[in-house]
This record gives sequence, C-alpha cells and structure tokens, in this order.
Amino acid sequence: MLKLDFFNKTKEGISSKIFERAILAAEKIIGDKISHGTGFKDASIGLIFIGDEEMHGMNFSHRNMDKPTDVLSFSYLEKAQFPYELGIDEFMDSVGEVFISVDTAKRQAKEQKHSFEEEIITLFIHGLLHVFGYDHERSLAEEKLTEKLTLEIKKEYDKISRAGK
Repeated sequence: MLKLDFFNKTKEGISSKIFERAILAAEKIIGDKISHGTGFKDASIGLIFIGDEEMHGMNFSHRNMDKPTDVLSFSYLEKAQFPYELGIDEFMDSVGEVFISVDTAKRQAKEQKHSFEEEIITLFIHGLLHVFGYDHERSLAEEKLTEKLTLEIKKEYDKISRAGK
C-alpha cells in the first residue's frame, strides 16, 4: 500500500484526505505498476505544496526553465538498490515526491473554470503517474496513455469520494 507524506509550505488550507483518496484510486487503476515498481509491502510518496517563487527556482535548477510550473515530480524508483548497498533501509520506502505550486494551480483552476480542489487532484495524479514511469513527453502514445490513466484515476477518485471513504 502506498502512503502519503504530506507537507504544505503555503498558507492555503489543504486537507491531505483528498490525496489519500487519490492514492486509493490510483492503486485500483495502476496497482500492479505501483506494487512492482516499489518492491515494498508499504511505500510512501511525498506531496509538497509550495508557492510560485520556490517552484520557479526548482523548475530552473532541474529543467533549466526560467518560470514556475504547476507540478514537478521526482521518482526514486530507479535508485532503489543503492541504499540497500549501504545498509540504509529506513530511507527505502520513499518512491518519490510530487511538488505542486498552489499559485499556479489557483490560476489554472480559474482559467479552466473548475475548482481549486479538482485542479490539485489532477496535478497530483499527473505527478504520481510520472513517479511510476508514465511520461507524456516521450511519445504521442505515452501522452495518450497518461491522459487515459489520469481520466480513469479521476473517475475512480470521484467514486471513492462519493462513497465517503
């Protein structure tokens, strides 16, 4: 099972509960990829909310893009063997991190005429898919698969939310 490590570095009131539902939805849709990708009985993913200023710096340092972006993901799955070689087991449960800019998410929600919650859930799902190897920038086929999985996970998320889990 994938658990959430939630950090909000902004003043925006955001509940971690909605992202726990998104993880449940993702596990139903891409559960095999998650369990095979982690190799752990229990694994965690970090979700960090930041502002545009910090996101701008991260986007520049990691992608050489001189502007903020909505979401950045970092996968630690490829490096999973290294800590074992050092005998450091306590760090091995983290599969990656997803950073979301609250400022950009608010703007995008307004532009697309939907709620802030819907925007940040979509961004989290998008980031989660990146952590598990889905990359829309490699090919058109990957882009279509990522979009399809995002929609399927969002539908499952809505179902879980309506059930009140």
